[in-house]
Amino acid sequence: MAERAPRVIEIRLCGSGGQGLLVAGAILAEALTLEGLSVAQSQSFEPTSRGGMSRTDLVGSDGVLDFPLATALDCALILDQVAA
Repeated sequence: MAERAPRVIEIRLCGSGGQGLLVAGAILAEALTLEGLSVAQSQSFEPTSRGGMSRTDLVGSDGVLDFPLATALDCALILDQVAA
């Protein structure tokens, strides 16, 4: 019997600074961990407190994570036209 491939989910939250995307990403990462997935989170943001570009990517897997960065998104939440 062949082994099942690990389930992988990739999520991106992006918008502008001040929208709570980095905190939302941390909360979502914790939720995925509580569901038994291994999770890698990466963040990118401009050094302004409000209005600068902000992004967080999550990769979760029920197996070993081969690559910790999102390359094929399953879900994207875009809160600002500039982030699109």
